[in-house]
Amino acid sequence: RLELRLQHSSCGASDEDIRTALQESYWEIHQSVSSNTSLVGGGSTASVVIQMGTKLIVATAGDSSALVAVVCPFTQNDTNNDHDDHNKNSANITIVHESQPDRPTLPEERARIENMGGKVSSCGRVMYKDKNNNKNNNNNCSWKPGIAMSRSIGDCDMIGVIATPHVHVFDVQQLLLDHDDDDATDCFLLLLLATDGITDCISPTKLATTLGGVVCNNTNDITDSVQGAAVLQDLMHQAANVWKHKTSASYRDDMTIVVCKTKLLHS
Repeated sequence: RLELRLQHSSCGASDEDIRTALQESYWEIHQSVSSNTSLVGGGSTASVVIQMGTKLIVATAGDSSALVAVVCPFTQNDTNNDHDDHNKNSANITIVHESQPDRPTLPEERARIENMGGKVSSCGRVMYKDKNNNKNNNNNCSWKPGIAMSRSIGDCDMIGVIATPHVHVFDVQQLLLDHDDDDATDCFLLLLLATDGITDCISPTKLATTLGGVVCNNTNDITDSVQGAAVLQDLMHQAANVWKHKTSASYRDDMTIVVCKTKLLHS
């Protein structure tokens, strides 16, 4: 769906064209879920990262996180300096974008939900009408707390929840040049996607600083290295332990981390 909408992008699509294409794609998927009776009652966050030439596009809807950071390996002079940060990382890491989770308690999100006839509970969840509680009179259905997201794909029963993503478009070359004095030959972009099962326990900033140095030291997929696999496993264990202490049970939210690095794509 998205590919068809972006098929003319290589011919000079504007940033607004890209935003529109992503928003339409999100809504098309949302509507297909809404019309499928076997999927009614469920939904999902959706995070998308696309690189097209010099453009990097980040789209998010929901409470998963997307983070973009510029990673520059330390020079010899840097490593000779006695800084605490250098003891743990082999790179300078600058976060240039961090998505904001779509929470119903945010003023602009709450206002939209209420303007559309929805409600936000005292515990920060979008309310829904429990039709099973009163099948004969829909107007008297009981309101119950639903999801803690103000945007998602699916979740059609949540009045005021929309599928429109936040879309950000970056110039890869400019981001690299802004953070590298040597024509961006050494720096790269770290792209990090994580579900709230991870970010509710470990901040995106800590994830970036932890993984940035590891990615810098590995030319291939970090899971191909013993160090990279061990760091990812340790992060998962850290998050799982936090969930264990928070819930005093075996429950934990979905935990997913996607990590990659990129520079300019040359044709």
